[in-house]
Amino acid sequence: MRRIIAILDNDLESALSNDVGLIVIRDILEKYKNTGIQAGEVNLLLEELRRNAGDEATEDRIAEVMDIVSGFCFPHMRVW
Repeated sequence: MRRIIAILDNDLESALSNDVGLIVIRDILEKYKNTGIQAGEVNLLLEELRRNAGDEATEDRIAEVMDIVSGFCFPHMRVW
């Protein structure tokens, strides 16, 4: 399980740093959910990534993803 989580963490971090579309990021979030990871756990990871973001654009992108995780998004983007 730890290995799966590490892979997902790397996938999410890579997606955020490479500015991929939100649909792709949503798919990664769906994988987290399907492995039993709760939204709060993903938010903790995103908070850490946001604190360590190198620029404002990355911080904003992470905030967008945090909105999806929390359900503050369009219904078709909701994961949890």
